[in-house]
Amino acid sequence: MRKPLAAGIVVVGLLAAGCGSHAAQGHRGGPTPRPVLTTVLPAADRTPASSAAADAVFGASLYRELSAGSSGKNLVFSPVSISLALQMALEGARGKTATEMASVLHLSGQSTAQVAAAARALRTSLAPLARNRKELVAISNALWPQSGMPLQQPFRQLLGSGFGAAPQPLNFKGNPEAARAVINAAVSTATRGHISQLLPPHSIGPLTRLVLTNAVYLNAKWASPFPSSRTDAEPFTRADGSRTAVKMMRQQASFGYQDGAGFTTVRLPYVGGQLAMTVVLPDLGRLGTVETMLAKDGMAAFDSRLTPTSIDLSMPRFSFHSTVDLTPKLKAMGMHAAFSATADFSGITGNKDIAVSAVLHQAQIQVGEKGTEASAATAVIIGVLAAPGAPAIPAVDLDRPFLFAITDVPTGAPLFLGRVMDPAAG
Repeated sequence: MRKPLAAGIVVVGLLAAGCGSHAAQGHRGGPTPRPVLTTVLPAADRTPASSAAADAVFGASLYRELSAGSSGKNLVFSPVSISLALQMALEGARGKTATEMASVLHLSGQSTAQVAAAARALRTSLAPLARNRKELVAISNALWPQSGMPLQQPFRQLLGSGFGAAPQPLNFKGNPEAARAVINAAVSTATRGHISQLLPPHSIGPLTRLVLTNAVYLNAKWASPFPSSRTDAEPFTRADGSRTAVKMMRQQASFGYQDGAGFTTVRLPYVGGQLAMTVVLPDLGRLGTVETMLAKDGMAAFDSRLTPTSIDLSMPRFSFHSTVDLTPKLKAMGMHAAFSATADFSGITGNKDIAVSAVLHQAQIQVGEKGTEASAATAVIIGVLAAPGAPAIPAVDLDRPFLFAITDVPTGAPLFLGRVMDPAAG
């Protein structure tokens, strides 16, 4: 098996005013005052834990939207990566645009400075892992403006101090394909070559004025690896009752364990203990109920009462990817103004002449005996306005659809979230 790694990338692209499906002709006025973003979380200085809580709720809500449109299919995405990219755009949003974005991200009640501070706190919390060869997580952000285009100083300062993103000018007007190649190369470097073509041909053009990128890279090995000698072909029962043969890994070890009402939870730590994968196995016939619980309460519904327990665990190797247009999903979650002619991102350029035209996301994951390899990429393109005796050892067989989350254990930040419906499907 290759050395385990994981990566998550997010791109936010902004285009200048002109023509397009979401375009509004002409200039729509100057900047509006910087707002206080209003939301469901208390208006207080944010910490890595409170930031992770917001990302967890956002991830759960997005899971509901994504899973509803992909019945029977595998799914994986990175809530943290998507959230950080949208947060960078949020720093320049104003008025109704900012209010809706903050609500969807569960950041209402937070000022732009508090959002930036939370992003900085998360980077600081994970910084030690960026130098850990056994349990590696690295977050990087970049700011790619059109060469010569002025950026509002508060926006530059917030992205620099909070997200560590400094301007790297490109010539979108004169040579958009060359600019696209530069960004793709940077993304490829940030993910160790795992994602090399985040921006497909013609995804940016002469009207592009700004691209924001976020990358989350993870390389983690199991604290308790699965012995390869115990891996064997075994049946996996799909949600519709049909069966497929998969490579099932097996080991007996102590893991965080919960035998809940309608589900079983197991937490598998990675080397170092700061990262872990939590798997949730619904009881027979309870997949829909468990997914509803996840969408409503996040992973907290399943991992709050874990107890170290010796179990006999079988788990399939799995490798698959997800590709989805997040635009309708985010609109369904309440982010409308950002995609419309009324969009206000005047905090970025000083003008109300850009709007989100599309949000695209791709992710993939590989799980094997030694660890986890995963990657995620998102393009948010902002374009023209157009008891006695020895206790029995529980057996947990992940031989039917189950959910998973890879989290930063101290904060609970959901680095990756998904489900396995068919391990044999790519």
